[in-house]
Amino acid sequence: MNRKFSKKDIIGVSVFAILILIAVFFAVDEKLVEQQIKMNYSVTKGSFVSYNESGGDRNAYVRYSITINDSVYFRKVMPKKYFGKCQEKDCTGKRFWVIFLPSAPEKSLIDLTTEIQGEENPPFPSSLDNFQ
Repeated sequence: MNRKFSKKDIIGVSVFAILILIAVFFAVDEKLVEQQIKMNYSVTKGSFVSYNESGGDRNAYVRYSITINDSVYFRKVMPKKYFGKCQEKDCTGKRFWVIFLPSAPEKSLIDLTTEIQGEENPPFPSSLDNFQ
């Protein structure tokens, strides 16, 4: 069977392939940044800003902020584990440990497993596994 592909077919496949490559690039880049932060990090306390769900699968997104040298940085993450407790009640202002890249504080990771507000000297986690 000898089938010829139309220009539309070729363009459609090309666009799809490009989108896949872009998605792979961003996934690899995110993983590299995570490794870079975990190899050379500074520690601070971050503040929970908002919790939102979006999309058909109702993906949850958590937004948090950190303040470094009088500059405020925000980041949005999709929690690896269910974080619906902030759907039922407002978590604004809750505090969590955050690690960040000293040379680029906008690149940070948060540990959402342990709230640390109200503690004078909360212990830092013994592992970086829960930072995302």
